[in-house]
Order: sequence, then C-alpha cells, then structure tokens
Amino acid sequence: MFLSAPAYAKFSFAMFAFFAVGIMYDNAYMYGPDSPFGWPMIYWTEAGADQGGAAYWWSRMAAVHMFGFYSGPVLFNAPLESYLKQAMLVSTVTLAVMFHSVKILAPENCVHFIWNAQIALQAYLVVVNAKLLADSANASEMSKLD
Repeated sequence: MFLSAPAYAKFSFAMFAFFAVGIMYDNAYMYGPDSPFGWPMIYWTEAGADQGGAAYWWSRMAAVHMFGFYSGPVLFNAPLESYLKQAMLVSTVTLAVMFHSVKILAPENCVHFIWNAQIALQAYLVVVNAKLLADSANASEMSKLD
C-alpha cells in the first residue's frame, strides 16, 4: 500500500527525527549494545567508546541536517513536490550507502538483523517516493502539507 504525499512526509519526519534526536544525544549509547530501547534499536554490538571528537561532531552534524531536511514540509510548510524530489535523491543515496556498508563491507560489529530490516524499510520508502513522484500530476495533493 502506498502512502499519500502528506502521510509520507509525516512518516519520514517522525522516523528520521527520532533517529536524529538519538544521534544528537549520543549515537553510541542510543544505538549501541546498551540502548535504552532494547533490541529493536541495537544497531551495533560495540558502544564505540573509542570514537573521537570528530566522529561525534560529524554524526551530530548529520543529525542536524537530517532533522532540518525531513522537517521541511511538517514544520516549515515546504512544498511537497520539491520535497519529494529532494527526498528521492536523499533516500536513494541513503539506501545505496546502507546496502554497501552492511551487505558489501559487512562489519562484524553491526547487528545484521536490524540493518536488514532498516534496508528493507528504506527500499520501501524509495519505492513509495518514486510512486508519489510519478503521480505528482495530481497538483491538489502536492501543494502543501495539510
């Protein structure tokens, strides 16, 4: 089942804002082996305590950008058609990076079950985004987020 463009924008914002807040707090803690959310959020078998300041800075900057981009139609009334075009690029590149990082490089410290589910969800979001872009001729749905 495909989502409407407003529902897609809201779902994407909710999902990625959740991850962004976790990354801003402490990515190694929130998504490491001691995650307070338990097994659904344990992406790594190691806490990454040896991450340097630069790694934390870059992950937090990525979180700020993630939150800023996905909040566009929800918080700032950005046009959905433009958002869907940008989201198609971001979602496709994210899927490619996830697939390459987990399936090709296959680091031993990643929890493959969780990453496989995340890759499947990301692939679904790319398909939904493509379908919504293909249907963008319906201008009434693409104006603004209601």
